Amino acid sequence: MTDSWTMVPVGFIVLVLLCVLQAEGQSFPKACTALRPIYLIGNAVPDRYQLPRGVNLIYDDEGYVHAFSFSKQAQTLRFPASNILTRCSIFPEEFSILVTLKLPPNSVESIDNEYIFALMPEQSLEVKLGLRLSKGRIIFDYTDYKTTPGTKRTSVFKVADIFDGKWHTFVLTVTAKIVGLRVDCKEQKYQKLRRSFPAWLNTTNNNVHIANGKTLTNQFSGLLKQLILLPGSDASRLACPSLTPSLPTISRGWENDTPHPGKPSEVEPKYSDLTCSWASSGKVVFDIATSSLRTCVGGIWQSVTDLQGEKRQKRLDYLEQYQNIITTTPAIDVEVFRIQEEGLFMAMANYDSQVMSKQPSTIYKWTDGKFSQYQNLTTLGAQNWEHFVIDRKFFLAVANYGISRDKSSTSVIYKWSKRRKKFRVYQEIVTYTARDFEYFKIEDEHYLAVANHAKGTKLRIDSVIYKYDRKSRYFEQIQTIPTTAAYDWTHFTVGAYHFLVVANAFDGVSTRMDSAVYFWQKGQFIFAQSIETTGATDWEVIRIGSDLFLAVANAYNYGPQNHRKLNEYTVNSTIYKLNLQLKQFEKFQNIETNSIVDWETFTVGNDTFLIASNAQHDSDTSASVVYRWQGVEKFVPVHHLTDSVPCTDWESFTEKDVTYLINANAKSTLSQVLKVKTW
Repeated sequence: MTDSWTMVPVGFIVLVLLCVLQAEGQSFPKACTALRPIYLIGNAVPDRYQLPRGVNLIYDDEGYVHAFSFSKQAQTLRFPASNILTRCSIFPEEFSILVTLKLPPNSVESIDNEYIFALMPEQSLEVKLGLRLSKGRIIFDYTDYKTTPGTKRTSVFKVADIFDGKWHTFVLTVTAKIVGLRVDCKEQKYQKLRRSFPAWLNTTNNNVHIANGKTLTNQFSGLLKQLILLPGSDASRLACPSLTPSLPTISRGWENDTPHPGKPSEVEPKYSDLTCSWASSGKVVFDIATSSLRTCVGGIWQSVTDLQGEKRQKRLDYLEQYQNIITTTPAIDVEVFRIQEEGLFMAMANYDSQVMSKQPSTIYKWTDGKFSQYQNLTTLGAQNWEHFVIDRKFFLAVANYGISRDKSSTSVIYKWSKRRKKFRVYQEIVTYTARDFEYFKIEDEHYLAVANHAKGTKLRIDSVIYKYDRKSRYFEQIQTIPTTAAYDWTHFTVGAYHFLVVANAFDGVSTRMDSAVYFWQKGQFIFAQSIETTGATDWEVIRIGSDLFLAVANAYNYGPQNHRKLNEYTVNSTIYKLNLQLKQFEKFQNIETNSIVDWETFTVGNDTFLIASNAQHDSDTSASVVYRWQGVEKFVPVHHLTDSVPCTDWESFTEKDVTYLINANAKSTLSQVLKVKTW
């Protein structure tokens, strides 16, 4: 192991040669996007004056509401799934189902497998997705594209309290591989789903059954007031809190809940006709005209987004392939940056380990909505690009690995020429198998940290901090810091204080070792904290509200701690959270990764995401994975990019209010730009 580690120029060769596998080769129908809330009962019962057979609209004196009841003749109540999924045929990957119902009193034992709704093929009794009640439980049935026809999986929640003859509202939320249930705005319960994600649940020639599962034994026996599908959102956040949590009114609009039913009006009432007074603040309604939720505040109906005091925030729906980038050689790293008055650029660190000579790395410019080749710069084993600005002058620094670990190399800083509109060599810096440049600014001074990886067979060598000297106008060495097979430097701030954290990868015996955090004090960095890592290749800073997190990419588990060499590439990468009182980073969450090379964080609307470039997987599918921050659930996987090319780096950027992701392919000459689709 030591020989292969010390001789191969790209360090973790398994990381750059064993990246994400290509797509499985299966084609799927078009996924559903940009869907609004869907009132499922309204699709099955479009006209209250001409009710389907077996359906009755009754008035409940106890709850002062209208609701639907269903007799045996309603066992065929359904509508085509294409009625609600008009431009696609894949059921939403993430969704919520909001249900308001009243069950017969003391019915815990008598209610057995009664369906509230079910997605079923036209010519089959198979339930592909469904929600049913049975023996004091709420049961969620689900399948995916790999499920054998006629079989299904279930998630079971024990909720005997709703079988008491009173009104209750619950929200079932499906996110990636997690299902949550919240009843009457109480604490949410969670379970893991045993399904593929994405599920690619095809709804072609399927029907949505309401209050039945095609058979009399599955007929719903209670009262059903609301049944709403909210694609891509957690309805419990919108319906809660409420002054009447067991019966929050999210109604269709024509359900005018007055004390006496009376004769139906010829004109459907508007919101002004629905009761909204100071006493009913917190009441929620579903506006069918705009497919949005409104709540009663101080006697006035207001939209939920109005209450937030901001425009409706975008939400990530899915990622689509946008542009293929053909590079001269495989790419190790990508850097996206802007030059004032010139536009958006992207630099690829191109490196073919089989070519032991100088190679061109390419600069691309964003033109007419695409990246096009702009300039080639000669590099020698390029590992990383770093862009920065000093006194309105634009620079690019490349960390060159060099030809051999036995010799020093020259990493280069380029400066943008306004006259020629090109980058020109500005300064050369002697480095040793450099992996990374990190630029940062402290007060009005500019600094560069270089991660020197190895010097011959020596892995414990000095990495260097450089400071920009305004007199000479060059970077000059001011400090050395001992590192061990360093892969990455990351700078971050906490208030007015500055920190650097280094990713140490291998000490010649084991990949399990300490990486370190350093604190800036009196003109130099001093040791602050050690953090145990396992073949660390990258650190990523994540800020969510007032909280600060550090995510480490742990790539490879080799050494005495794994002498049997089991699952060497499957390692927990860890997210640490800063404890301000203790002034220490503490372990917050472990995420199983597979030879991860890079973390990248980005935001869409109010949501924070992490994307991991997994380089190896034990199954037949390998993918980069997108995780979304979900509060108490922490980071949850939401997208597996099975169609992305092998990659060692991800970068995000925004152009004209559209978010893009770009990767660097270390295995071939095809990298990709992905476009974030929102709703």
